[in-house]
Amino acid sequence: MKQIILALTTLAFLLVSASAFAVNTVTSSNGIITLSAIDSDYVPTIDMAINSIEFVPGAVNDVLVVRSWTIVGQIITTLVSSDGEARIKYFNKKLLRPAIDFSECTLTAGSLVIIDYESR
Repeated sequence: MKQIILALTTLAFLLVSASAFAVNTVTSSNGIITLSAIDSDYVPTIDMAINSIEFVPGAVNDVLVVRSWTIVGQIITTLVSSDGEARIKYFNKKLLRPAIDFSECTLTAGSLVIIDYESR
């Protein structure tokens, strides 16, 4: 029951965050957050034990820069797709808030960011 309440609370938060940060589409299900049509910064306000961050580019040479906690935090990964193929970074349940500064990224139509996490 506690997990269901936590999942519903997280989903409600993510829906509010989507409008607050103008990310076009944020979906969350069973510990997976999917960001698509990203057109501005994304900063979650919940702590997450990150398993992995996967970047599915929309085109060759797309770049995703992910920072820790805020858009001015330490860079935790930069994923570059020189061949248009997906990239993934594993974090082994590291406690983070993965922040994306849209101005640092090269994201074309069709780009996706998939965050596999556990709530803390």
